[in-house]
Amino acid sequence: PALTRPLAHPGNFKYAWRLDRRGRRSLPASLPYPKINAAAVRPFGGADGSQAAA
Repeated sequence: PALTRPLAHPGNFKYAWRLDRRGRRSLPASLPYPKINAAAVRPFGGADGSQAAA
């Protein structure tokens, strides 16, 4: 039985933030938070191996 499923992602995420205004302006513009397309997610079997209804 498969215990994992493939998940496409752009790589490791890195987070950095500054607390002072001058430092915040020196950081590059941030990217949008990555969201999962719920329609593209396929359900997988639970602990008992059963498949969820599609």
